[in-house]
Amino acid sequence: MTFRRKLAATLAGTAALVAGATVSTMPANAGTTGIGNGVCESGEVCLYRAGTLIHDLWPSSPSGCSGQTRTAYDYLRNRSAWPQRAWSGTNCTGRFNDFPSGTEGPVNLFWSLGYAG
Repeated sequence: MTFRRKLAATLAGTAALVAGATVSTMPANAGTTGIGNGVCESGEVCLYRAGTLIHDLWPSSPSGCSGQTRTAYDYLRNRSAWPQRAWSGTNCTGRFNDFPSGTEGPVNLFWSLGYAG
């Protein structure tokens, strides 16, 4: 997804919230073109905020922590083969939720991601 399309989607979501409309936090379906392209693909861990994909990442490896994601996220989709852990704090600290391979779900404004082995 291009920056222009991401910005348009974000502005549309913000306008809907201001107007009092319900905004879904469920992410879009996966595509087929590769990491960092704004599409959640097989093998990736994808982070969303207000229903918009903000990061599509390679999973953290055993004993790994990706640390701060630069942006708070409220939904995680683990399409990788490795279990991942979402933390509320930066640098993989604070409360956490585990996401086994192939799972997804909401979190409450989390900031870091790591391996959950």
